[in-house]
Amino acid sequence: MKSENLEPYSFVEEKIEINELDQNNYEYDVGGFCPIKVGEILNGKYEIISYLGSGAYSTVWKCLNKNDKEHYAIKITKANKDDTEVAENEINILKQLEKNSKYVINLIDTFKYKSKNGKHICMVINLCGQDLHSLKRQFKYSEELKNDKKKELNDSNESNNSEESNNSEESNNSVESNNSVESNNSHESNNSNFDSNESEIDYIRCLPIYLVKQLTRQLLEGVRDIHSKNIIHTDIKPENILLTRRLKRIKFDKDINIKLSDFGTAHTTNDKSEFGIGTLEYSAPETLIGLPYGRSADIWSVGCIVFELITGHCLFDHCRYWEEASDHSSCTEFSESEYDGEEDDKMPIELTLLAMMRKILGGFPSKIFKRGKYYEMYFDYKGRLRNIPTFLEETTLEECFIEDCGFTEDETQDICDFLKKMLSIDPSNRYNANELLNDDWLKE
Repeated sequence: MKSENLEPYSFVEEKIEINELDQNNYEYDVGGFCPIKVGEILNGKYEIISYLGSGAYSTVWKCLNKNDKEHYAIKITKANKDDTEVAENEINILKQLEKNSKYVINLIDTFKYKSKNGKHICMVINLCGQDLHSLKRQFKYSEELKNDKKKELNDSNESNNSEESNNSEESNNSVESNNSVESNNSHESNNSNFDSNESEIDYIRCLPIYLVKQLTRQLLEGVRDIHSKNIIHTDIKPENILLTRRLKRIKFDKDINIKLSDFGTAHTTNDKSEFGIGTLEYSAPETLIGLPYGRSADIWSVGCIVFELITGHCLFDHCRYWEEASDHSSCTEFSESEYDGEEDDKMPIELTLLAMMRKILGGFPSKIFKRGKYYEMYFDYKGRLRNIPTFLEETTLEECFIEDCGFTEDETQDICDFLKKMLSIDPSNRYNANELLNDDWLKE
């Protein structure tokens, strides 16, 4: 088995347009995002350089500290009570970590900034690259991304030389055909190329196994370090795992390192469990059913991510069946009130997820969750799911790795043995981060 990549990577960065901010104008009212511009100086020393992205409660910008001449990322929250509380919680958690781990984001500075929309909390953190989803796309869609880049360059050249292009249409069509670049004039050619590529791809694969192991070790070290401080992240997912370098600066495997970020919903093990937080497809069964959870909920999320890095697909992808989770999920409603029988007529996302877990992992020992807040919503008195969706297309883990990914039976056994130590339905049977770091599969 290949142990490392010897050829330099040539990853393609997907451009982030600052005009995407215009698409969220409704978020820039009083109590919303901070109306900031490139070139502005915050807190007397942080010059805004460029827009990096946005999340549910903040925008993120690249900035230059004019005092130490270092670049950082600055996270600016919305100016409302709820999002301020989330930000204050994140600051509190990051201060407890105190640069405890090389694989966890560091808090550099905090301050408040007043705009026309209200008071915003600002967090200065490490400047990182893209998230783990972006890295996954480089392996899963490498040819498509490169072709998109070629098309972008080609369209730019055509625009700059439109007059010359009009006089040499036949020549341009020839160039486009030779480079397999999509255009309106080569639609038929591209379709045949796509069909040809499809016929060559027999199995679904994403990152090579040696790189999956490298990233898994880093992620588990970060999780181990936050758990050692009695902190539960609660929302570990690819979007909250950042590369320490931009994709275009990554050339070899040694350049691929991560930091765990976004601690807005994190809390200590002594705090009351908060249901309805986190991201559903990476949520452990006990959090869906409303049972008090612990560190092992984070371990479940790590297991989901490892599967995704290997295959390129989300393990519990409810979006295959539901277009918009918020239209069907009962999570928020049932966190606030007692179950009323009217929900019997609705198939919530959570029930779909529990049925997927049952099918993929080969069973669901539901009685261990009998004290869960929402247990009776999903299970009958015999511990059976009240409804089992007939539309599910999932297979077992073993079938996925052998039939869909093309791994041998021995390779599949090794991978599944490792994954099931994290993806145990019973949280008491999940391995902790330290135990997983010592697993033979990671050491091979």
